Amino acid sequence: MGGNTIENFANKLRSQTQPPLSPVIEKICLDTKTLVTAFVMKSQPRELFYAFNRPFIRVGNTNQTMTPMEQKSRLSSGFQPSGSVITTPRFEIKNDGFDGLESAFRPGWKITQESGEFVPDLEWRIRGPRFNMNWSWISGSGLGKQRLAETFDLRSETRPDELIEDNEIGVEIRFQLAGRWHHELHKFPITNSFHAKGSMWDVGRKVSQPLRFLSD
Repeated sequence: MGGNTIENFANKLRSQTQPPLSPVIEKICLDTKTLVTAFVMKSQPRELFYAFNRPFIRVGNTNQTMTPMEQKSRLSSGFQPSGSVITTPRFEIKNDGFDGLESAFRPGWKITQESGEFVPDLEWRIRGPRFNMNWSWISGSGLGKQRLAETFDLRSETRPDELIEDNEIGVEIRFQLAGRWHHELHKFPITNSFHAKGSMWDVGRKVSQPLRFLSD
């Protein structure tokens, strides 16, 4: 088995599934044979996964494409009974250390889901007048385990942000629920000082409760 075989398999699996799957892949050696295992978290009742742009269902020892009726049944099977309420997920974001050098400021964060309906995957980004980051993806099963970090050069020009002040850094997450994007924006103060290494930045405790809003 080539050195890149497992890595290529993981990349192929992620690129050909929707939502993207990121299983835990392990290689087990048994005598002269090698066994590769892939562990995937159990899906939630309303989740529908596509592989190679098609939804599959297991029938006996075969994989078959789901019919439109089977897809509809799958999506509706987890709906809450009449009169019940789906609890909107809530998250906690904590500072997990950083490199404070102005030319290579690298804040790190840990995200955990505190309550609400389980979110199988979400997107996150760091934003603010001094920060510009594209959305990045993380699986729900990876929350609380992975350290999320990004590197910025704070010598660059600031950009206006209608929700975040110049002396703040924001960590924004979003996930889909009932056909809408739900956003949470957590804001933290940042301060600047001078040391022997040069200009350094520091991140303080959370400014306030998260800002929550919807988008299409």
